[in-house]
Amino acid sequence: MTGNQENQKIRLFRTVIIDPDDDGKLNIDEGEFGNTIDQSNNHLILKPGDAQAILSFFNHLQLVNPDFFYVMDLNEKGCLWNVFWAEARCKATYGYFGDVVRIDTACLISKYEVPLVVFAGVNHHGQSVPLGCGLVAGETVDSFIWLLRSWLTYMVGRPPHTIIIDQSRAMQPAIADVLPRASHCISLSHIMKKVPEKLGGLHAYEVIKKAFTKAIYQSSRIDDFEIAWEDMMLCHGVRDHKWLQTLHKNRKHWVPVYLKDTFLAGMFGVTLRERDVSSPFDEYLSNHTPLKEFLDNYNQCLKEIYQREALADSESRNTSCMLKSRFYFEMQLSKIYTNPIFVKSQIEIEGMFSCLSTRQVGIDGSIITYIVKEREVENVNEAKDYEVMFNTAVADVFCGVVYSIWRASCAGTHYVF
Repeated sequence: MTGNQENQKIRLFRTVIIDPDDDGKLNIDEGEFGNTIDQSNNHLILKPGDAQAILSFFNHLQLVNPDFFYVMDLNEKGCLWNVFWAEARCKATYGYFGDVVRIDTACLISKYEVPLVVFAGVNHHGQSVPLGCGLVAGETVDSFIWLLRSWLTYMVGRPPHTIIIDQSRAMQPAIADVLPRASHCISLSHIMKKVPEKLGGLHAYEVIKKAFTKAIYQSSRIDDFEIAWEDMMLCHGVRDHKWLQTLHKNRKHWVPVYLKDTFLAGMFGVTLRERDVSSPFDEYLSNHTPLKEFLDNYNQCLKEIYQREALADSESRNTSCMLKSRFYFEMQLSKIYTNPIFVKSQIEIEGMFSCLSTRQVGIDGSIITYIVKEREVENVNEAKDYEVMFNTAVADVFCGVVYSIWRASCAGTHYVF
């Protein structure tokens, strides 16, 4: 191996000795983990006492649980660059709920004092649960690649099926490099939050915003979206708008109609009334929370997160939800699902009463196609046709309603069958 190749390796550090001056410089015993990226001179901005707080935090958690995992990354000057850690329960949780992972970088985007990146999943109650945490020096491809590889190493190299990220120029190439086979989606909620900032200065902003929202949320087919988007470009003269150009280029990663075949475990808000599942630490962090305070409160945060899950487990075991219909399958679902998930399925059961008619329109081999006429939620005086396809060979049902793929069931599907 040449000297140049060796300099391009990511280094994961397990043993740390704090510099007496506590200025963020660390002496280390290092282990190596191969990867081909260039390291820069970036480093974490640490206040006096932060480096010692990080070391004490890791030492305490490893003392309490020997399976606690952490790694540190130093730049070429010996300054702390990136950090990753995960408690043992994260790996067990990932084993159950690791199909879809949300990487929350809100703390970086909003310039929090704690540069926290959170790997999160959603449990059987629809609650956000931690799957690992990191501190990074900045939103760079190098830092994100290191963080993703560290997390994937901890998860024994088993990638998720789907990754949901915030809109980030640095994160997207990092995902492509480390998790090339995972479907990666850009948070729709994050995009919608940026609309006032990105489009607010345009003439007729409110009209453009309405057209933008309609194209996203009311398109049930890809052609519907493309036509609505093109109409918005032509009518409002925004074809040269850089942000809109970027969004359209990446449309397959965030527009709901393009994600019908992607399993998202309810973590992707696809209607105006729904929100993405966010970081489980959201309520414990603000812009000005110091790093030391966050680390001091970390165990209490985890305790409360897991207590909520235990309480939801108890409620689902010992209580039951009132049925909304006399359908036998609803009673079956009530015995299979936890209470919060069952309540979500009841929304679709109630939605059956908005379905006005159904008719079979075609048979193609084992696939039978039906058209269901459903009353519009926003305008009860209007109705819209949706396709429902049933594959008799594998007993699989697919509904053309955009949001149905994220939910436990679909009103149109129930109505047909």
